[in-house]
Amino acid sequence: QEYQKNPSIINNPNFQNVVSQYQQLEQYILLQQQQQQQQQQELLLQQELLKHQQQQQQKYAHQSSSGSSASSSAAARPGVIMNLHTTGNRS
Repeated sequence: QEYQKNPSIINNPNFQNVVSQYQQLEQYILLQQQQQQQQQQELLLQQELLKHQQQQQQKYAHQSSSGSSASSSAAARPGVIMNLHTTGNRS
């Protein structure tokens, strides 16, 4: 707090530079935290999706002994994960 008493320090370009660097660093850290939160949310969504898919596959496996409906529905699903993976993470 010493610098508040001394205007020459505040007006010093080096001091201004350090302050602006510090503020940029704060912004950067905030941005990183936001991105981490977003990635965590995406991971949780993917986990939910996988759980749901596994439940569906188990249902189909029980329903049809031939396995035809299980294979066709499973083949249609991987695209859902791919879409979630590619769209969510544009930085």
